[in-house]
Amino acid sequence: MDFSNWNIDVGVGNTALDQKYDPTHYQRGKIQVWDFIADQNLDFFKGNVVKYVCRAGSKSGESELDDLTKAKVYVEKAIELLAL
Repeated sequence: MDFSNWNIDVGVGNTALDQKYDPTHYQRGKIQVWDFIADQNLDFFKGNVVKYVCRAGSKSGESELDDLTKAKVYVEKAIELLAL
């Protein structure tokens, strides 16, 4: 999915709006997590697994264990849906 035509300025995290759409805990590498998720055409469940694994331990107020537990819940749901 190509988001290049969206006219959204997500900035670099300097304002409250930037923090909402471009939080630093989702970009520890060279690309945004949501850009990777979109590029790989991941569904909701797999996308959330990637999101929580990538940010694990980086979001203020949430431990690494919290994020990995959330990822596990999404993995389990994806497996459940595949088994239907």
